[in-house]
Amino acid sequence: MQFLLFLLAFSLVKCEETIFVVEFIRHGARSHFENRSIFEDVGQGELTQKGEAQMLQIGLQRRQEYVFKKRLLSERYNQREIIAIATFKNRCIMSGELFLRGIYPLQDIENIAERTYDGYTIENTLIEKVINDTLTDQKTCLRAPILGIPFQNDHFMHTSNCLNLHTYLNQDLFDHQGLYELLEVKFPNGMINSISKELSHTYNRSITSLRHFFTTIDAHIAELYHMDHPHTSFYQQVECFILAHNFHGPNPLPEQIFLSRLLSPLIELFSNLQMKQMSSLKYLLIVLHDTQLSNMLRHLGYFDPNQTSTYKVRFASSLRIEIVKMDESLHLRFIFDNEEFKPQKFCSEGRIMCELSEFIQRLKESIITDADKIKEFCNGSVEQFDFEIKYKS
Repeated sequence: MQFLLFLLAFSLVKCEETIFVVEFIRHGARSHFENRSIFEDVGQGELTQKGEAQMLQIGLQRRQEYVFKKRLLSERYNQREIIAIATFKNRCIMSGELFLRGIYPLQDIENIAERTYDGYTIENTLIEKVINDTLTDQKTCLRAPILGIPFQNDHFMHTSNCLNLHTYLNQDLFDHQGLYELLEVKFPNGMINSISKELSHTYNRSITSLRHFFTTIDAHIAELYHMDHPHTSFYQQVECFILAHNFHGPNPLPEQIFLSRLLSPLIELFSNLQMKQMSSLKYLLIVLHDTQLSNMLRHLGYFDPNQTSTYKVRFASSLRIEIVKMDESLHLRFIFDNEEFKPQKFCSEGRIMCELSEFIQRLKESIITDADKIKEFCNGSVEQFDFEIKYKS
């Protein structure tokens, strides 16, 4: 009788198998861009020793989970199983290298004579184009096994290859005054003013704009993290809140372009997986920056606007999306910094995980999937850009 009950219970358990992982990860801890001798023998904006240790440790964690526990990856490095790409910033490239050293310790994965990958999962995707353009660029020095994507070829991670988007963010064409006021509401009781005074005193400068405030708090966080300061997490919440709302304003188009460049490759990738589940490619690692990760998490609904403590993109923060096969259907598991969550507006209620086809459809409805429209926006002149903003708003 007990044996029959065991069989019944076993039959009710849904067997699941992780068949693919996409991981978006921010680079590890870095130095800042200030002329202060806090970081010894580290160039401005480069990984610190703590940042290097971070990325290596995360790689070791992934080895335990995806090599030994879930049996997704082979014990020894197989370049057909994993693709790793990064923005052109050296701190991102180095972070990816150290991550892979953690997954494959004591293995020579740098001296690879030939880079090959199973093309099907990324076939006819923007990711494939970015990789192929980089591999065929004879002027590009690539560091195996991670591809650092030059900004000329990068059509989805960094904004440098989208003139109007880059201009919009870096020349503060968003409603920076409105964002500052929102910041004061979300962090009440004069907290922002107190932080501003502290930063002004510490760095001997006048904080006269949101741009000044942001660049200074960004430098301060790098120092606090380097010193293991207990208040680091709070300052990171403030910075993350700014980044997650840096498209604040009446016009939704720049934000849509930014998110569409970042997320449309997921639609292509997941659609390929739907058509053909079997592929030797198992893992896609994308190393980028806090701006991309913060906006992606906000779009997915991870942050609670009423709880600023949820805004916590840190150095080496990671968003993993696991494609899980369960009862012959495909689902998605979302994990941010080892905490599983469910993007509610992209999934039906009552389900533990998102159903893949439903997520694809809802994501399509939330972004611009027309690559020509995105390209037109990016390549247009500033005058055309301004006109389109007024027209769309």
